[in-house]
Amino acid sequence: MMIFGNNKFALGALMAGELVILSACGANFDYKSLRQTEAVGTEFGAALSRAYKELALYEADEMYDWADAARYGGKSLAAGAGHQVLPDRLDQRRLPAAARPILAAARGRLTTALKGGAGAYWPGAAADAQSGFDCWMEQQEEIIQADHIAACRGKFQGAMARLDAAVRSNSTLYFEFDNADLAKNAGPALDKIVAAYRSGAPVTIVLGGHADRAGPAPYNRALSRRRSEAVRRALIERGIPIQLISQFAFGEERPQIATSDGARERRNRRVEIRFSKSNNL
Repeated sequence: MMIFGNNKFALGALMAGELVILSACGANFDYKSLRQTEAVGTEFGAALSRAYKELALYEADEMYDWADAARYGGKSLAAGAGHQVLPDRLDQRRLPAAARPILAAARGRLTTALKGGAGAYWPGAAADAQSGFDCWMEQQEEIIQADHIAACRGKFQGAMARLDAAVRSNSTLYFEFDNADLAKNAGPALDKIVAAYRSGAPVTIVLGGHADRAGPAPYNRALSRRRSEAVRRALIERGIPIQLISQFAFGEERPQIATSDGARERRNRRVEIRFSKSNNL
């Protein structure tokens, strides 16, 4: 168990990148400060602080589980103050042998997503996943209330499903007329794709290049190919393995906006980026 004492908590004592919180008795934790403290810092830190606060106050007010209330309270205050707070390790709980492999796999999935940037891009879902995992471990250690185990496990699994759906969401990059150069503001969209890859989601990245109807159809097909190639190169430069990227050139055949032949339309000058388990658009 992490330790608290004399209404004081240690923030920022990081060992091997993890927060160490000292306590002698959870009943002496400063819950008044916890209730009044507003989180600062990143969106993920604030979301994580709120999630742990909810767990802490539930354990204190409803369950009278002072040790776990203090554990969650300390993590809430630390996250809200801008410190790195990691999910609990398996060796911090006395877990049934049968549950350990399942929880180890779940923690591995969670930490892969967090290292890949899930907290930065999807802070709410990432915070729910982390707090849900810690709650699941707590309930699995106590192994008293099956409905509480199921609720915490469900929170974790639901949040991870939201993260999986988010990383597979489609993106679109638009281009200037008769141009295959990436726009200056394309960086954040590309970085989000890289975060999706690093999160560990089993995906193939499929690029579909398009053009508007201004100009001959063969020229537009070649232009759409150059556009998808520009995106492909940018993703490879950011560390995406080449074998995970497929690209297609549709020219003017699949417009986002229907127009007459010869018309310029920015929304048709695009590369659509999709995440898929196959190479089919």
